[in-house]
Amino acid sequence: WAKLWPVLQRLLSEIKQTRQVDTARLIKQISQAEIPNRIPQKSRAQWSASVQVIVERPSRTELFNDDYNQLLDQLKQLRGTTGLKVLELIDLPKKVIRIREGDQYQTKKWQMPEPETKIFILSDLGLLDSTGRALEHWLIFGKQLARLGHKPMALLPLPSRYLTAEVISNFDCVQWTRNSALNITQWATVSQKAQRQQAVEDLLAWLSPATTIEPALLRAVRHRLPAYKYDVGTEVACWLSEDVVPSSVDFYFKTKSVEKYRERFKRLAVEQPQLASTIVKLLRDYHCHVFPTQLHEEMLILANLMGENLDLCYQDEVEAASLHWQQLLKALKEKVDGGEGLEAFTEDTLARQYSGIWQDTRSAHFPAMLGVLMSGDKQSAHKLPDYLVNSPESMQLFMQFFNQKTVQTNTYLLCQKGSDTLSLLPKDSALKNGSDFSQGVPLAEFNIRSPYALDQQQLEGGVVENKLVSRDELKPNQCFYLAGEEVHVERLIQPEWAMGIGYDAKGLYAESQNKEGEIYRWYWNSPISSFITTAGPESSTKQISNYRGFWYPELLSDPCLPEIPTWADSCIRYEEGLSARITLNGIEQWFRWIEPTTFQMGSPETEKGQLSSETQHQVTLTQGYWLAETCCTQALWQAVMNNNPSNFKGENKPIEKISWNDIQTFLSRINEQTPELNLKLPSEAEWENACRAGSTSVFNFGDEISENVMNYRGVWDDYKKWGEGALQQTTDVKSYPANNWGLYEMHGNVLEWCEDWYESFNGESTTDPKGPKEGLLRVLRGGSWFDDGRCCRSAYRANLDPSGGGNSIGFRLSHGHDNPPVRAAFRAAQQSSGTRTLAGGEHLRDELRATTSNTPSKPKSILDRLKGFLPK
Repeated sequence: WAKLWPVLQRLLSEIKQTRQVDTARLIKQISQAEIPNRIPQKSRAQWSASVQVIVERPSRTELFNDDYNQLLDQLKQLRGTTGLKVLELIDLPKKVIRIREGDQYQTKKWQMPEPETKIFILSDLGLLDSTGRALEHWLIFGKQLARLGHKPMALLPLPSRYLTAEVISNFDCVQWTRNSALNITQWATVSQKAQRQQAVEDLLAWLSPATTIEPALLRAVRHRLPAYKYDVGTEVACWLSEDVVPSSVDFYFKTKSVEKYRERFKRLAVEQPQLASTIVKLLRDYHCHVFPTQLHEEMLILANLMGENLDLCYQDEVEAASLHWQQLLKALKEKVDGGEGLEAFTEDTLARQYSGIWQDTRSAHFPAMLGVLMSGDKQSAHKLPDYLVNSPESMQLFMQFFNQKTVQTNTYLLCQKGSDTLSLLPKDSALKNGSDFSQGVPLAEFNIRSPYALDQQQLEGGVVENKLVSRDELKPNQCFYLAGEEVHVERLIQPEWAMGIGYDAKGLYAESQNKEGEIYRWYWNSPISSFITTAGPESSTKQISNYRGFWYPELLSDPCLPEIPTWADSCIRYEEGLSARITLNGIEQWFRWIEPTTFQMGSPETEKGQLSSETQHQVTLTQGYWLAETCCTQALWQAVMNNNPSNFKGENKPIEKISWNDIQTFLSRINEQTPELNLKLPSEAEWENACRAGSTSVFNFGDEISENVMNYRGVWDDYKKWGEGALQQTTDVKSYPANNWGLYEMHGNVLEWCEDWYESFNGESTTDPKGPKEGLLRVLRGGSWFDDGRCCRSAYRANLDPSGGGNSIGFRLSHGHDNPPVRAAFRAAQQSSGTRTLAGGEHLRDELRATTSNTPSKPKSILDRLKGFLPK
């Protein structure tokens, strides 16, 4: 600063005559026999009467704002404010400027100054703008001033290597650097770029232990380095580096960059231990005022990077820092009052750490905090940093806190559903329904504590991505680490020789038939790993052998197979009953067989939420019927109607915004194309019977509800509120558990049209009710995502004009029947099948049809075995 003021006064001054006689000049004139016209007067340099200071403050030079402010304050004190105008550029030069008048700022359009006005510029003249746009405008501005006789003086906080010949020709450029002579630059210099880049990387490395770097800290560290190599240009390059994120007051390192700079710091600290100690002291001194958590974080980083070279005077600070973070871990785990922002703060802190810190015992709180955060995360897949996975100690600590809510070791089954979906299910839950295929078929068994597996995927370029994958996100043909074992998962497909596959108390099986009509059940023997525990003080468990799974046969003495309906592609027997599949324009739809029954329709007076229109009465259904497992999906509607009016789009979401009349058009198209399907809407009685599935409670799953069992408003009886966790839109079909008869989303998601006209119940017993022959409104049942819990009850009845519709209204298909009323005792056949399950069955179906139709004289060994088990 002491060197700068005389230079500024010289550059911003003009020569003026005084009233003092210039005696020396007068004597010289007389001695040369010159008679002066006027007595010469002395002249001297004085501040120019009019000075216009143009200040530019773009984001690229924010680190110099404090320097600009100090210079302007000192200039006003030295020169005075008379004739001094400080103009701050709002936009590019020669456009809008801001002038401070008193305590207020005024925005004006910039005016060209008078010829005698000195123009003083504080800017980089666009030289730091990577786009080149700012430099172009500054050069145009300089040429316009030159045509009017102005050549402004620019004080640039840059070394001469940034200047170009064109800039020098339009501006008197003074390099404002620590070691500059502060003269006007006459030519541009060139330096080696590689050396400059190395200096930038070294300076960033020395700064990398700090979580935030202010301009003052940046300059203080630079001043401790050799001036010939680390000039103000190095400072600028650090601020504008692609590896940092600058703000108006400081910058911080990007997460992906901090690793390499801290590793570089470690190398530099070993090579120059004395300089490293000096910079450590600088970092501590300049950040003594920051928030304690930041200060303690930086102390642990320095301790890790410096190792044994860290001065002993910092030992107490390291211990205090470690204790501070342990206290934060405790607060995070216990969710203390006032710590609402602690989770977000911890996430931000963990994101900027580098690999070495995770393996440092003084920073053991970091993997523990990550475990606490992820244990409460609702995401299904959690990406884990490589350095956590590669450190057994850190991974163990992480898993302890990640599984803090799971303190018990449970037995899980690895199950497969369909051709690709894998999931881990508790063994008790997976087997409670016997041969139920709805959750998949078991492939292997594990005793584990965590419901997550570690999935390592090889990405392009040899990069390995580590994820904690929930039991709902397992994928085939991948490698997992589960319960301490490396598991290579392959999807299991139905063998070509098998008629179908299923699951019973003995496990997964496939079935085949020989030429004599004998049916064999082949049980799947899961892959098993054998372990042995060594004795001694350092006992350990080692894997000694393993083998792949295989099938072993067992001859069935009493098989029972379902008959495939003529209108269906295939048929499967579940524990709940039969399921048949049809294919419409390439889209599959499964139907469940609902047997004839007698049930109580409506609700008792004691039921919570009961309405007057729900008078309970006995209904007898003399005929069984087939009802679709799910609502009609948008994919099925699109395949038939070639349009999709739904508000909430998704192939597996239910179709909505369709009227009862629209559905009749849909049914007509299908039944004209495939008359044997005879599809229709279910009657209201059929719908409620199927919904209840033998239950008498408020809902088919009990009297209490939550967002986990159905999609609804989330409140019991309030249309002005939404419950916490309510989706406020439809969800995919089969997103919630099925009822006891295998039907999905009979409560919530979308209201479902029924065949009947609406009328009030009279309380009288009835048989095969179809509703009135005419009316104004059609029946809607089941409630929707928009409805409260009261309107999603099994007994709740809604109605609407058949031409109406909305984004909460869909429908479910039913297979019609023209049989006479009959009481078919089919439940006995279902129960007698035990755990029998058949999937596919193409070969067997063809064999049955050939036996019954084409070759009546053929031996009836198959039919004899099936007699008594086929539906009437």
